[in-house]
Amino acid sequence: MLTLEGEPPPKVPGVIPDDYAPLTDGEVERMLRDVARGRIPAQGDRVSLPGVQRKVALSTVDGGETFLKAVARGVPSTHFMKVEPANDPRFEGGVISELLCMRVAAAARLSVADVDAISFDTLNALLVRRYDRIVSPDGT
Repeated sequence: MLTLEGEPPPKVPGVIPDDYAPLTDGEVERMLRDVARGRIPAQGDRVSLPGVQRKVALSTVDGGETFLKAVARGVPSTHFMKVEPANDPRFEGGVISELLCMRVAAAARLSVADVDAISFDTLNALLVRRYDRIVSPDGT
């Protein structure tokens, strides 16, 4: 990414827990429901995750037991969650389909992102670990 001379980098290493705060399951579910309805959830920094599917950028260090939101400007996410658009039958079952395709590709020894399906009440989401992020043992 290019930045103007003298401007700070758009992403800086974050430190867990200093630069992140835990989210409740209810807060995560509200964010996912908002994004499924086409609304942009309040996430702090502008999030740029292109593609057809709706998604939310979050962080977790324990595989989805606790989700974290950035509270410091410019810190990266470790995961994102994809959801099916609400009331759009064209994408019904998309989360489970993508999970199955990723697992089949991994079984065929193709290099794929680490994914898992998670549910909040009746809402299904695909948790995707970002391949371009590494959490160091010191939480950086």
